[in-house]
Amino acid sequence: EDGGGGGESKFPFNDLLVWTDAEVSTFAAQITLHNFSTYSKITPKEIMHYVKAKSASEKKILCPNITKVVQQFNDFSNWGTTMICKQCLSQERVSVMSTLISLLQELFSLNNLHSSLSLLSTFSSAAVARLKTSFEQIEPSKRAFLEDVKERLSHLSSYKAYRDHIHGLNPPLVPYIGVYLTDLTFVNDGNPDLLQGLINFSKCYKVARVIVEIQQYHTPYVSLTTDRLIQWALTNACFENETESENYRLSKLVEGTDPEKAIRDLIMAEKALKQKIRKMELQASLCSCGDDASGGSSNLDTSAVFSDFDLEGITSKF
Repeated sequence: EDGGGGGESKFPFNDLLVWTDAEVSTFAAQITLHNFSTYSKITPKEIMHYVKAKSASEKKILCPNITKVVQQFNDFSNWGTTMICKQCLSQERVSVMSTLISLLQELFSLNNLHSSLSLLSTFSSAAVARLKTSFEQIEPSKRAFLEDVKERLSHLSSYKAYRDHIHGLNPPLVPYIGVYLTDLTFVNDGNPDLLQGLINFSKCYKVARVIVEIQQYHTPYVSLTTDRLIQWALTNACFENETESENYRLSKLVEGTDPEKAIRDLIMAEKALKQKIRKMELQASLCSCGDDASGGSSNLDTSAVFSDFDLEGITSKF
């Protein structure tokens, strides 16, 4: 079914402070449908291209759906990190972290292992994992759930716990594609195509076994209703994302080991920004004066005008 018409979605994607249980449930359902839509388009031919592709650029061209699935994973994880690290107040930061764990609970219940692991990587990221004080303020039951899911979907021992978990589930579900891509890489790199000049059917069988497992999880989520506006937003980069380095910088600011240094850095940054603004205002003023002097002509060499002024010296006096 279609839950939307024209226009833009009003869903508060990047304001988790206003999310209620309804928003959490809605978003979990829509991101699951979004993930499944891309995953279900992966074909055996595309998987074979992934095995044989020699470079990332080649994989991007020959394996568009696999590339999209991987990108969705990374974007979603980074979005979660950004949502946490941008909260200046401890109470709001804890609230967002709790909301993301609630979202993880919904995703896990929908068998969306793709986005579940993506959110787990949010909490394992360097920027978030260091927020010890914030973690301590999360409800014990939610912290316990987070640890439980980490164990069930653990990557240790070649994803043994994850494999045991997914093999006990009934579709529909959205697997974590990274497990299969890792398997394919090992099969391809560890087995020659030919043995004594003959086709290595053992390698072919191992690749086929991975392909069959990927294909068996194409059962659709018939119980979930599609919201077209939210799906459009998810497809068109609705997530607010900062770079990994910026998130880490923000993390150190909001929960630093040296609060006085953090405050000093903010004051210095504000001072530098004000100085830059003053400099730009002065440059604009000089441009305006130059235009007036030339009767509005644009022939004035403003670089020559600026060279006569020590802009750094002038602005430093403000």
